[in-house]
Amino acid sequence: MRKDKDVGKNLKKDFGLYTLYEITGMNTDGLINSLQKKGVGVYRVKKTGLKTVRLGIKFCDDKKFFAICNDLWYTDIKKVKEYGKTLVFLKLIRNLGLALGTAAFVFIAALSNDFIFGFTYTGTGAVCEREVKDYLAARGVTRFSRFSDVNLKRLSGEILADNPRLTFAECRKVGNRLVIDIALKENGEGVISPEKTPLVSDSDGIIEELRVYRGTAVKNAGDEVKRGDVLVEPYAEIKETRTETTVLAYAVIRTRFIYEYVSDNDGEEDAALIFAENALGEKPVDGVVEKTEKDGKFVYKVTLYYKRILYSGNPKE
Repeated sequence: MRKDKDVGKNLKKDFGLYTLYEITGMNTDGLINSLQKKGVGVYRVKKTGLKTVRLGIKFCDDKKFFAICNDLWYTDIKKVKEYGKTLVFLKLIRNLGLALGTAAFVFIAALSNDFIFGFTYTGTGAVCEREVKDYLAARGVTRFSRFSDVNLKRLSGEILADNPRLTFAECRKVGNRLVIDIALKENGEGVISPEKTPLVSDSDGIIEELRVYRGTAVKNAGDEVKRGDVLVEPYAEIKETRTETTVLAYAVIRTRFIYEYVSDNDGEEDAALIFAENALGEKPVDGVVEKTEKDGKFVYKVTLYYKRILYSGNPKE
């Protein structure tokens, strides 16, 4: 029942601090007599109903008061307020404790936010997770390492340099996890071309994500693009001076694939969806089937939405 069990222990019994309670039950007069007989002073007694009484007791007698009430089966007890000339000191004690507790919580939260609690590997290079994990362990980057001890930009480059199977790596902090985006080389060739070529969209769709580490973006996330549109140009502007550079960038484009399935039978939406997925050759993120009837046949138009992931340079063909 009592939250502040030990607050005010340093206040003397005659220090002028009281608690006002409201008790509901039978024979409240008997309760008052029992309290007085057992040394609990009772003040400001006021009947507020046939079975309800309000009374004040010394703050330091709280534990004894509740023990007596429990022995007499009085359980409907409400704390109304605290009063007395030293109430201001009690509030100061409580607020100081709250302030110290809050400060400790903020300190611990800030400290814990600096620790790595886990790793997440994303991208086509996630198949190299074991190799990258071993490399990180050799570098001393493990669970409960500090983010403040790790230069994420430098670590990204070192991971890329250490593993010849990778062509792209980026480390970033997400909460207490170290997220490692890595891209696998395709067909034995790196996707970053040594030539100063732009990153170009290879399909129509919407840009869901665009990260540029070298070069200049000419499109933004949310933009609609067509096949052949340039996403990132091979230049950088430094102090209003344009300088040619290679492109290092990563893009995710949400695009669609349309497939038509014609059948003599009604209700073959699921079959149409399966045929469309087989024709696409990869797992879509969403799909819609529209059915129409024409010349006695059922035409199922399937629209599949999927993601194209592009890296700067694109594999040489």
